[in-house]
Amino acid sequence: VHYLCREQMREAIEDTGSVFHSEMEQMPELYNGRECDIFGAGESLKREYGLENDSFVTGVFKLRTLSIELMLPGTIRWLRAINAGSVLYSPVMNGNAAFAAEVLGIPSVALLPNAGPGSIQRFFAELLRTSHM
Repeated sequence: VHYLCREQMREAIEDTGSVFHSEMEQMPELYNGRECDIFGAGESLKREYGLENDSFVTGVFKLRTLSIELMLPGTIRWLRAINAGSVLYSPVMNGNAAFAAEVLGIPSVALLPNAGPGSIQRFFAELLRTSHM
């Protein structure tokens, strides 16, 4: 089992016997010259596209398609390099994995690793509330 993830998850991944791969190393199109944050490089992209005055959430949604576009080349290279036979991904955080799997003709399954029915709706409502939208 291979994981494409952030460094803070390395120990937990390797403790299971799985292989950790750094998202930042595998996706230079997104990360080179930009700061990493919870949703990729959102704050850096906001500055690049003149959206500094937008809230974090507004910026994430405005730049989501661009972020996926910047993630795709690295995700596709990585899936090829590990010779992936299938892809399991979080559709909330890793939509790029679904697109990369589709491009490569690899079966994929979305897994919602959340706290139960309705939690995603509450999560987004809280994000919107706290970002003053």
